[in-house]
Amino acid sequence: MTFLDTPGHAAFTTMREASCFASDLIILVVATDEGVQEQTVESIRIIQEYKKPFILVVTKVDKEQPNMDLIAQQLVRHNVFTDMVGGEVTTLQVSAHKKKGLDDLIDAVVLETEGLRPQSIPTGYAEGVVLESMTSKHKGCGILVMTLWGSLKKGDAVAIGKVYGKIRSMEILEGGRQKTVTEVGPSCPVILYGIKEHPNPGDTLLGAKDERHAKRLVEYRKEIEYDIRDRKELFEAAEERRRERELYFQELLKEEQGGVEEEEEEEEESRG
Repeated sequence: MTFLDTPGHAAFTTMREASCFASDLIILVVATDEGVQEQTVESIRIIQEYKKPFILVVTKVDKEQPNMDLIAQQLVRHNVFTDMVGGEVTTLQVSAHKKKGLDDLIDAVVLETEGLRPQSIPTGYAEGVVLESMTSKHKGCGILVMTLWGSLKKGDAVAIGKVYGKIRSMEILEGGRQKTVTEVGPSCPVILYGIKEHPNPGDTLLGAKDERHAKRLVEYRKEIEYDIRDRKELFEAAEERRRERELYFQELLKEEQGGVEEEEEEEEESRG
């Protein structure tokens, strides 16, 4: 079981979105002393967009008695219906400081994931998603990837977003320390070194036969992006022309109506 802990700060939106995409189950945390915040609402939007199941965890319950009814009503405004209001989203109260409710949280996660039955094949070319990238003083560009499919090995060629290269070394976290490995399977957070440029959080990783094929994958992605951009520009230009035509015909109609009114006035004057 792998847990991805994402920061709650507003600056980490892309990282939260990438982590949501890579996860089978989301734990949505609401602090008792803060309630539903802007970042909570943003996380709900991401969860709903990716259609991910989630558990609501109300934390810091050792500090003060949580107003669960208020939290439940705040969430209802964003189409989140917890078991407190007869909905299906499981709600738990947890205190990390006093270790209250942690066993219940683990049990709830196990129960929810048993129903999901997540599956993946540990062989073949790897697939994954970038969570973040960093720069190491001695190792250069490091890319934290969550593997989703297949096997990823040292020496593999990969295409990651719009960059590509060969993996020079790999590290995982074990016991709070980074450990060098030569191969990982699905559902494993791993730091990759050897790619010269930084990809973006949320970019997908695809394993390739060699660097030539990895380069072709990147070029294909760029072609698709440009094609979509060109189509968008064409659509916007067509919409602009449509609006111009509408304004033009509206002006013509006004002129015609004005001409008719003038003719009617002239006829009335001649009769008078």
